[in-house]
Order: sequence, then C-alpha cells, then structure tokens
Amino acid sequence: PPLNIGDWLECGLVFKVYQSMLRVIKDSENVDERQHCFLIQTSGQESRYFSVETRQELLRIESAWHCSVCAAVMKLGSKTFNVTTATGGTSAGLTLDWNL
Repeated sequence: PPLNIGDWLECGLVFKVYQSMLRVIKDSENVDERQHCFLIQTSGQESRYFSVETRQELLRIESAWHCSVCAAVMKLGSKTFNVTTATGGTSAGLTLDWNL
C-alpha cells in the first residue's frame, strides 16, 4: 500500500472511477475462504479481486467509491464514448453531458 504522497504518483496500476465498476461479491460467489470481497472491473483489463477485514470496511469502501464516481462525473462535465449500434453495426458517438 502507498506509504506517502510519492507512492501515489508511482502506482503501477490506476483505475479511473468513471471507467470502472466496483461490485461487492456475495458470500455464495467467493472464490476462496476470504470474506468481505469485491471486484473492480474495467473494460479491456482483467477484473481485480480484493477483500477487507470487516463488513464495515467493505461498506466504507463502497460508499467512498460511489462518492468518487459522483465527484468524477461532475468534474468531467461531459464525456463522449465511441459506440457501435447493435442493429446496424455502425460507429457512433455517445455523449453524456452532466452540465444540463
């Protein structure tokens, strides 16, 4: 884990919250004996599986994640994504504008 500010600048792996999804794992879905697990999923990268010591820590992480997503979306203002239509397979741009 990062021990000082410099460590945050040298992270080997960074996830943008507006391009990632946090998913809390149900007890029945655990892949091993660990409890209080969650996934961070991003497109084009392998999902990362994490666990914490207590249920309370997991709830704090989930809450902080949602707050971070809201803050990132408000800061972005708008974002355009390249998409392909399901019916015709044509390329298009999808712009989400939160400044309205």
